[in-house]
Amino acid sequence: MMRSAIAVAASTCVALVLTITGVARAETVSVDTSSITRINPDNSPATLRLVEGAFQGVGFTDCTGNTSFVFNVAIGDFSSTTPTTYDLEVWVGTGDCTQPDATHDGSGSCWPVIASMVPSTPVPITVRVQDLVSNVGILPPAQAYTAATVNACSTAQNALSTSSTMTTDDAGNPITVSGQATLNVFFMLFPIGGAIMPAAASPAYPIIVDFTTPDPASSVTAAPGSTELAVSWIASPDSDIAGYNVYSAPAAGAADAGCDNVINTSTATLTVVTGATTTTLVGLVNGTSYDVAVTAFDSFGNVSALSNVACNSPSAINDFWTIYEQSGGNASSCTLGANGAPAAGILAAMGGLVFLNRRRKSKRQVDR
Repeated sequence: MMRSAIAVAASTCVALVLTITGVARAETVSVDTSSITRINPDNSPATLRLVEGAFQGVGFTDCTGNTSFVFNVAIGDFSSTTPTTYDLEVWVGTGDCTQPDATHDGSGSCWPVIASMVPSTPVPITVRVQDLVSNVGILPPAQAYTAATVNACSTAQNALSTSSTMTTDDAGNPITVSGQATLNVFFMLFPIGGAIMPAAASPAYPIIVDFTTPDPASSVTAAPGSTELAVSWIASPDSDIAGYNVYSAPAAGAADAGCDNVINTSTATLTVVTGATTTTLVGLVNGTSYDVAVTAFDSFGNVSALSNVACNSPSAINDFWTIYEQSGGNASSCTLGANGAPAAGILAAMGGLVFLNRRRKSKRQVDR
């Protein structure tokens, strides 16, 4: 009897071990963060914005332009039963979207950004920026996916304008940043049947959203040169300025039209300047008035309002001989007399230089 009971107990333990081992073998989800890309609506490459080190940034024009991120997702321990057991979902929020109070319960801080997918691996997943920001500032956020529209951009911008978040500066010191939000993206396998807890989830991938317009540059000037203008300005006071757009166009579109102090940035010539507050516009037409203005842009691609409009006309630079002749002189460095000798004016100038040189030499001798 005793040995039989021990045998039964032993067989039960083996069965439990096998069951636990079977549960331990489960799918995992990962994202290749080195291969993230961004695309425009026509699938052409869009600008990836690395901000605050290695984080992806999203600016207002990324949203209004309907750009998208493309993430390469892999599912580990994938089997033939995975597609029939799980839904692959992508959620984003300001907190931990793997917690039951964050997703699928109607009151969480996260929201879905794509429709549920049948799992496969590897799989590229496209996430629109408009969907990423669609519930910023909305509590509770929507718990069912509906494709966002461009209106989500201005709604999120208004919400961000009154918000602030804690981050760190380059020295690791905590700072408060206004107008930003960090959205954590999670790729998760949910058991089919409406479970509120994911069976597997990728680590959070943070995307920093900043829709704040930087302050403009000021005091733009344009100094004339021959076929060029030397443009300078006072920098924007914002700390996160990545560069400046310098716009130039002929005033009123015609030569000698005078300054009209307005500029159409959609048709003007654009010069992008980084790391400086000066630039020289070349290849211009002497005598033509040009309007010039500047906008600042930050690392998120947000663009400031237009600066003041400066105006000036490139003009030929007069050298010594041009000024001499315009003042009434008629001798040149190559003018010869009737007998082939240098003209009298040139000889007089040379004689003056010789006399001055002798006086300087005599003075040095006396000083000794």
